[in-house]
Amino acid sequence: MGAVKNVTSDVLHLSIIKGSLMQKSSEANPEAVKREWKDDSGNVKFKWEVPYSKVSGMITNVEFKLGDFGEQVIISLSDADEDIKIYMPTDSRYFSDFAKKLPNIDLQSEVEVMPYDFEGDKGKNVKGMSVKQNKEKVYSHYYDADKKKTINGLPQPDPKEKKNFDTDDWKIFFMTEKKFLKKAVSKVDFSLAKVKAEVRNVDLTAEVGKEEVPF
Repeated sequence: MGAVKNVTSDVLHLSIIKGSLMQKSSEANPEAVKREWKDDSGNVKFKWEVPYSKVSGMITNVEFKLGDFGEQVIISLSDADEDIKIYMPTDSRYFSDFAKKLPNIDLQSEVEVMPYDFEGDKGKNVKGMSVKQNKEKVYSHYYDADKKKTINGLPQPDPKEKKNFDTDDWKIFFMTEKKFLKKAVSKVDFSLAKVKAEVRNVDLTAEVGKEEVPF
C-alpha cells in the first residue's frame, strides 16, 4: 500500500478530504502536502497531510461515534502491514455509497476502497466510495442496474411528490435514507472477519520469521 505510519500510533488514521484519504502529518514529513482551510471566523489556516488515493485490507468493523463535529462513521481495515481507520461524516455521500455496497462485500476477503470527488456531466458534482474486491467492482445492494430500479427496501421518495420537493423535503428524505443505512450497517457481523484477519497476520508474521532464520 506504500503507507507512511504515524510513529506515535500503530494505526493509520485517515479522513476524506475532497476525494482523497488524508493522514495528519507535519511540515517535516517530505511526503506531506500543505492544505489551506478556514475556521468558523473565516481565518485562513494550514494543515500538513499525507494523501492516499486508496487503501486495501479486510474490513473488520464499522462503528458510529458522535463527536464535536457531528456523527462520524469509522471503517476499520486490517492489511498485512498495519491497521487502518477511515473517518467520514454519516451525512456524506461517501458513507451512503459505501453503506449501499457493504452487503455485497465478502468480509473474509480483502477489499480496495477509494473515495472520489469530481465534476461530472453538466457541472454536476460526483462523489462516493469506489470498492473493489478480487479486482472487480462492488456495486450497490440496493439497486438493480438491469431493471434500473431500487431494491431491497431502500427508502425512495414518491415519484409524483418529489417533483415538488424543496430543500427541506430533500433533507428529510436523506435523513430517512441515512437512518435506514445505519440500521443495516449496525446489523452486520464482523466477528469472522476479525478472526480471519488476526489468523492471517499471525501466519504472515511466522513466514517473515522463517525468512530471517540464517540456517
